[in-house]
Amino acid sequence: MILSILTPVRNFYTGEIKSVSLETKDGKLVIQPRYAPFVCSLVDGIATITTASDEKIVASIMSGFAEVINDKVTILTDSAELPDDVDDNRAVLAKERAKQRLLAVKNEEEIDRERALKALTRAEIRIKLKLLNKK
Repeated sequence: MILSILTPVRNFYTGEIKSVSLETKDGKLVIQPRYAPFVCSLVDGIATITTASDEKIVASIMSGFAEVINDKVTILTDSAELPDDVDDNRAVLAKERAKQRLLAVKNEEEIDRERALKALTRAEIRIKLKLLNKK
C-alpha cells in the first residue's frame, strides 16, 4: 500500500506502508491493505505510520482529508510535522499563550475563542508528538 501526505507547501511523505492510523471526528481509524475505497475528514492529531520495513513513524496532522483508492492512501492536510520538526520550548510557550488568550476572550467574540482553542490544540499535539518520540 502506498501513502502520500501532502501539505500546501510540500510532499511531506510518500512511501510503501503496512498501515496508517489517523484521527477523525469519530475516533481513530487504522487503514491497512485492501481497505475499502472511501474519503473522510481528519481532525488535528497524531498519525502513526508503519512502513513496509516495520519502522514506526509518528507525525502530527493538522486537519484535512484522507482518500483510499486501490491500496493508495492520499492525505491532504494543512500541515504535517515529524517530532524533530517541533521545538519543545516553542510548543510549550504556544500552549501558554493560547491558554492566556482563552482567558482573555471569555466574553469576546466567538471567533477569537475558536482561534485560541485551535492554537491550544495544535500546541498540545506538538507536545504529545515530542513525548511519543521519546518513548
